[in-house]
Amino acid sequence: MERGRDVIEGLDKLRWASDKATMHLELFTAGILIPYTIILPPRTTEPEHALKPEELAPLGIPFVVKPANTTGGSVGVVADAAGPADVLAARRTYPADKYLLQERIIPEVRDGKRFWFRGFYVFGEVHLTWWDDRTHLYAELGYDEAAARSLGPIYQIVRTIARVSRLRFFSTEVARDVRGRLLVVDYVNEICDMRLQSSHPDGVPDAVVARIANRIAAHAGGAAGREQSV
Repeated sequence: MERGRDVIEGLDKLRWASDKATMHLELFTAGILIPYTIILPPRTTEPEHALKPEELAPLGIPFVVKPANTTGGSVGVVADAAGPADVLAARRTYPADKYLLQERIIPEVRDGKRFWFRGFYVFGEVHLTWWDDRTHLYAELGYDEAAARSLGPIYQIVRTIARVSRLRFFSTEVARDVRGRLLVVDYVNEICDMRLQSSHPDGVPDAVVARIANRIAAHAGGAAGREQSV
């Protein structure tokens, strides 16, 4: 807390929480279900890190390759890797970054919906949306619908991520796969896309953005009031 203003997240905290390799280990330790993952060191430190096909076998084919830090909008992500050659090519893209190799999650599909979700955490509140991993289109998901579809545990999952990451405003992706597992797929997005759906087809539903903005405003108002009383 600086005089007259409350910085939502400090830079050091953001850097730590945005590292997908770090968050993978932290969330695993916290008991959150996450995809099977192999973490590779930066190519600059281990340029000849060889992977045998049998080591990749638990990932299945295709599998996902993603950099730990150079991300945002699927930057650097390979969604259809099939073997060591694809991993090697991906690591050349950002040689100073760690890489995660992950099993590809196939979501449950029911009533024309892919059971892939984005949860927003903002100062203690959790707001859920449907988020199609293929089209990147959102739809609102309220408490009643979440309960009716047995999705209530996602709220606690998001709160656990907040506790582990120590962030006060972020989004995360959760999917219910064809085996019925609720897995955290994309751990912490520390910079939330708040484009309005009314202006951008792939934006966040306006009502969700409004609730998030109201929560931030309420927190800011409370912080300002506490500052004035000092």
